[in-house]
Amino acid sequence: MEDGTIMELKDRIAIIKNRAEQDNTAKIEKEKRINLRREELLNKIFSLEERIHDLITLANECAKNGIKLPINTGKYGYGTGYRDHNFYADGINHHVGFMGHGKGLCDYIGIYNGGFCGVWDFYTNGEEVFLKHETNGVIRYDVEINHLEKILSDFDIFESAFYKWIDSLGEQNEEKIMEELKQYRENSYYNIEDITEQLIKLSNLDMPEDLKEELKDALYYLKAVAKNKYNNDYFRVLYNVLLVITGNETF
Repeated sequence: MEDGTIMELKDRIAIIKNRAEQDNTAKIEKEKRINLRREELLNKIFSLEERIHDLITLANECAKNGIKLPINTGKYGYGTGYRDHNFYADGINHHVGFMGHGKGLCDYIGIYNGGFCGVWDFYTNGEEVFLKHETNGVIRYDVEINHLEKILSDFDIFESAFYKWIDSLGEQNEEKIMEELKQYRENSYYNIEDITEQLIKLSNLDMPEDLKEELKDALYYLKAVAKNKYNNDYFRVLYNVLLVITGNETF
């Protein structure tokens, strides 16, 4: 009976040791898989370095020139939840965005966590990838897989929406110029004779006097028609364009 009890104890100790060895082996294999996955995701982020650099450069150019990022990003195809944001990372919806809350220039894109999502915020510029503690500023480089997957999942959408907004700035400017071209503005620092002479010079033609007079009469007529607000905007646009190309007006 005593021998049986001793044998059972040895067997059970062996079972425990075997299980511990199996668990340790499984843990090592899991860590290997995680490290391989992390390496794979990091390489994908590193491949985005040039694209991330371009985004950060444009965001900082906006800041330098006093152009605020849009409040509503939804219409450009980015932002979920009850609150739209302005392409800056936020700690409520945890969107991928520019880091820094719009205070000064930024050097990274990333994800603000906060609240139930933890105190470690994710930063990258395509060359560096790290976590930064939201209060004490401590930096870690053992970035979790979920952060890497999140940035890669959202990056293309974020980039596309940001470029749509940047491109829209040019469209808005064109619309503004067109509206100004539709307005008639009385100016005393030039006259029809000035415009006529400039058009003749630009044509580079040897124009006879009678043709010059016809051109002058046509410009007087166009000005009179453009001045009447009830006439079509096309007349004002044409008149203003002639002022621009002859150097008499800018828009």
